[in-house]
Amino acid sequence: METDGVPEDFPLGISAVVPGAQPKLCVVRRAGLYVADQEDDARRERWLMCEDLASQLVSVAVKDDHGRPVPHEETLHRIRLAVARKGWVSMAELDWLIKRLRELLAW
Repeated sequence: METDGVPEDFPLGISAVVPGAQPKLCVVRRAGLYVADQEDDARRERWLMCEDLASQLVSVAVKDDHGRPVPHEETLHRIRLAVARKGWVSMAELDWLIKRLRELLAW
């Protein structure tokens, strides 16, 4: 089941990547209050960004896979590490992104 095109399995919550050693609580200010949830529009925007990134990574994965005689999972692991280092997505979004990439590649 999807809501406004966003798959049900796409992560909920604020998708923030905050560096540092101390734990952090990511919130947004809405109507003068700090809240730790995510509006539908923000969730849809994050999903569209992750979907676009997954589509772009298809060619990267195929090229990497053809260049090395290794299992598909190793290729996906290398992509996961590279995307994680960039800090573009949260860990929950990264899990979804790799799952989506696996689907797009039919691996």
